[in-house]
Amino acid sequence: MSEVEEIYEAVDDINPDLVENASDLEELLELLLFLGFPTI
Repeated sequence: MSEVEEIYEAVDDINPDLVENASDLEELLELLLFLGFPTI
């Protein structure tokens, strides 16, 4: 499983709507920063 897939799964566990609304990786990374996830 790729890192991106792991990130999507982690966010999906918390709030599935976030994944559905994140149209691309950049948007998802912004959500992760907002949620306080450690990013690379």
